[in-house]
Amino acid sequence: MATVSITREIIDDFRAAIEEKATKGNKPGKRIINFRKEKTEKIEREIVEVPLELLRFRKDNGRIGVEVSSYEKKFGILTEKDEKTQVMLFEWLKTKDKNRTEKLYNLIRKDGQGEPAVATCDGFLIDGNRRLMVLRQLREDEGGDEFTRMRVVLLPGKGDAGGAPTVEEIEKLENTYQLQDDGKSEYTHFAKALSYRRKDRNGYALERQIADDPQFYRRKDAIPSQVKVVQTEFLNPLKIIDRYLQSFEIDGQYDHAESRWEAFLEYSKFYHVNLTNPSKKHALTGISDDQIDEFEFGIFSIIRSQAVAALTTGKLHLYMRKLRNYCKSVDYVEEIAQLGTRISGLEPVEDDDEWVTQLLGSGTLNQEVHHKVRRANDFAETKAKGDSPLQLLQDAEKKLNHKNLRIRNVVPEDLKKVSLLADSLIDRLETLKEAIYKRNKE
Repeated sequence: MATVSITREIIDDFRAAIEEKATKGNKPGKRIINFRKEKTEKIEREIVEVPLELLRFRKDNGRIGVEVSSYEKKFGILTEKDEKTQVMLFEWLKTKDKNRTEKLYNLIRKDGQGEPAVATCDGFLIDGNRRLMVLRQLREDEGGDEFTRMRVVLLPGKGDAGGAPTVEEIEKLENTYQLQDDGKSEYTHFAKALSYRRKDRNGYALERQIADDPQFYRRKDAIPSQVKVVQTEFLNPLKIIDRYLQSFEIDGQYDHAESRWEAFLEYSKFYHVNLTNPSKKHALTGISDDQIDEFEFGIFSIIRSQAVAALTTGKLHLYMRKLRNYCKSVDYVEEIAQLGTRISGLEPVEDDDEWVTQLLGSGTLNQEVHHKVRRANDFAETKAKGDSPLQLLQDAEKKLNHKNLRIRNVVPEDLKKVSLLADSLIDRLETLKEAIYKRNKE
């Protein structure tokens, strides 16, 4: 549920420094931006040139959401006005999508800054973080005065018409400039998921984020289905990732999951379509309600152990895609659930490589893990090829001996049905025994 948005705090000293040092920009000297009603009412804002040292990165830049969230979980909240934070944000932006950064670097070095940036009146950029990063790098590399200022449109502050922007308005602006499909977005799926969720929590509801996308202009009837798409493709996998990180006691450290997005997406689809839907779950004959937690931790262990070749075959996301068929096998589910129970005994380790090293170095446990996963995969492949009579009988025996199959658990009104089913099973077993006897005589 979205929260009520609040006005963003303006740092007066930063604003005063910009008002003192900013100069009027070259033509075109004005720009209409999609802020409040200014675009529809064609209200122009001045473009000013601001010294680079007076402009700052925002930590809520969706492009580096994974890095920011992971750092804050490990070391504490970042304060945007601190120079140390600004250095870290610069480095994260610099190393994010190096190919695009190099192209932007060469373009600005040759032709200068094109589009003006958009910033709060105290200098925190809403659009133009990468351009600021590149301009600072060019100033260091090239020297001289050519790359010392940035062309910026500043939002109003306290005392200006309309007042300072709310957090929600800033999120909406970022959505306009960064996430909409105008050919410029390079957000990863993970970054998009974090951005969708952060905006919703900051008061900019998911439905409104989608409604503001030009693709859905005058297409209100398409918005509910797109909300479901975003939930399926972005927000549901993020919920799975949160559970994954909690399972290994590394909550919020999204850098541990960023490279495995496709695997989480496929597992999320399996989980939300099959394990949360009673009618769909009924088809997964191998899994019961009391196994789901242990089974999921087993799957999470396979995802985290992706560097260990013996734990899975092929690409990880393709393995996750097979789970619906695999979970028709009782033996497969039991092996994976036992794997989850066994690995849960390992000491919590933050570093993925150290965790795998601990797994590999634990002797008997390492052999057991390999054995269980191979057995689970064998059971699943056998099930996929078709159940043999022996496999069917073994599955039936396991269900008949299940700990929940107790007559005292049967409600009185179902006793007659249970009795008839028991008689039917006895008849079927007698028929099978007779068939076995005849087969032995052949």
